[in-house]
Amino acid sequence: GVQANAIRRDCATHRIEPLGVFSEPLLEGHYNRLVKNTRNKAVVLLGLALRLADRIMRIASPHERIRLCVDRLGGRQHYREPLVTAMPGYDLQILEESPERSAYRLVRSARVCEIEFATRGEDHHFPVALASVYSKYLRELFMHVFNDYWSGRAAELKPTAGYYRDARRWLRDARPALAQAGIDRSLLIRER
Repeated sequence: GVQANAIRRDCATHRIEPLGVFSEPLLEGHYNRLVKNTRNKAVVLLGLALRLADRIMRIASPHERIRLCVDRLGGRQHYREPLVTAMPGYDLQILEESPERSAYRLVRSARVCEIEFATRGEDHHFPVALASVYSKYLRELFMHVFNDYWSGRAAELKPTAGYYRDARRWLRDARPALAQAGIDRSLLIRER
């Protein structure tokens, strides 16, 4: 519809050609295990972002220049080490490392990829804002399935949007259904 045409026009204006929409959903139980193992939420999120970057680089034509924009992850300003580890065989060039922006160029033969981690990425980069919209939509789909599942198990449970205050209400109301199903609350609640 109208929104799709607006996105198409904006992509054309900014010479952006989407290769696809990729997501790495991280459910609460898996997230909690990863954070427990690494003791660092930002490391977990960076690992997911770099998996997506690798996926994009693998599907793009070898001669296409790739530019990736990522919202700054926590207070991290230096990404050289994780990039070198995640992208073996690439020569890495630091373009900038400042409190607002960390930018790098990765080169391997004809493949060139520039990756930028920026504060307030949503405000400055259309792809980051678009990724945020897709992520919020995906979250809504997950919540819809979640609510359908639980309403089938306990008809008296009111649906939840999953945000803090309402989630607390839902968890309180769902206590008997969770116990009956043998579901550990750590599978439903992020611990950090």
